[in-house]
Amino acid sequence: MAAMEKLLKQVGDGSRVPVKNARMGMPLVSIFIGAGTNSYVLGDTAKHAQNYAATMLLARKHDLPLPANLVHDADLDDTRGAGDDSEFTV
Repeated sequence: MAAMEKLLKQVGDGSRVPVKNARMGMPLVSIFIGAGTNSYVLGDTAKHAQNYAATMLLARKHDLPLPANLVHDADLDDTRGAGDDSEFTV
């Protein structure tokens, strides 16, 4: 609440801000903070998923070993039968 009051003082003329006005702005500030956080997390997750998929595709396509930190994850994700690389055909 104090942070909202300081924000309203900076936006306004620097005079005293009633608590009622500060309280009314809290949901709006929360909406923008939540939207910004969600946008960042979703974008970061999508970027990591794209990099993971590209690494897996290229490793299987060119018969390269996976990086050490992905070897365990690949074993869990491999639900296809052995030798079934039909989706990676070039």
